Amino acid sequence: MEIMVLGTGAGEGYPNAWCACRNCSYAREHGGRNLRANSSILIDGKLLIDMTESALNNAVRFGVSLAPVKTLLITHAHSDHFVANQLWKRYFPSAYRPFTEDELCERKGAPCVTPLPMLDIFGTRFVGEAIRSAGDLPEENEEYHFSFHPVRGLETFRTDGYSVTALPARHGPEGFTLNYIVEKGGDALLYASDTGGYGEEAWREVSRRRYSCVILEATTGNTPTPEDAPHMSLEKAQAFFQTLRARGCLAPGSGCYLTHMSPHWTPPHDILAPIMEQKGIGVAYDGQVIRTEA
Repeated sequence: MEIMVLGTGAGEGYPNAWCACRNCSYAREHGGRNLRANSSILIDGKLLIDMTESALNNAVRFGVSLAPVKTLLITHAHSDHFVANQLWKRYFPSAYRPFTEDELCERKGAPCVTPLPMLDIFGTRFVGEAIRSAGDLPEENEEYHFSFHPVRGLETFRTDGYSVTALPARHGPEGFTLNYIVEKGGDALLYASDTGGYGEEAWREVSRRRYSCVILEATTGNTPTPEDAPHMSLEKAQAFFQTLRARGCLAPGSGCYLTHMSPHWTPPHDILAPIMEQKGIGVAYDGQVIRTEA
């Protein structure tokens, strides 16, 4: 699999546009890998996990077209992971298709004039509610080219050549948040953003595989975080990776990466990356491309 990292920041962004704290100021001054949009990844150019405006803007920034994307996995309905109104940018009524592209631009001015494949959106019922509450976005509509499919934790489904298993995460009310195992051709990725930790059933499902890549949140950084907290700290993240290693879940040469980092708890990339590298853990950054092999 080829993984394009579209964003690695937490809800407030990194830096927060309204904040002048030490870390936000550093990121603003130094730029580069210290700048983080909301967390999102794109797999093989056709499977997207989480969708916000900042992540879509990063796709543009990195020269990536999302037109080929056929699958959208949503971890949960918090606005730093899913903004349903962004689906409006896919609006292209079927009645416009007889026109040429130039005629479409002149006569109709639709936000999208490219014929798109149907986008299969997977997430909890809370994601479905977010789509319905956005207005003019029914769960299945040919003019917006998407169809919503509700899934639950521990459910496995196939989409566009991938096998996906949803994992229940401890973030928000019960059933609110999912993490995802994405498999293709013997290659397995674990994407765990807004995790908080797993219960026994989720760990049992995780332990059935060997992963070539694990991308895990570290939202609360250096701040002490209770075991039952809805986010992971750097300490909890390291323990998570140690558990994976102890259970034989990491394939030889596998990559372990951190994402979803808050500027108010997590040091800037320039400072954090060398520290975590000594521990065998990568700090993902916006625009990074990760290639995995089974």
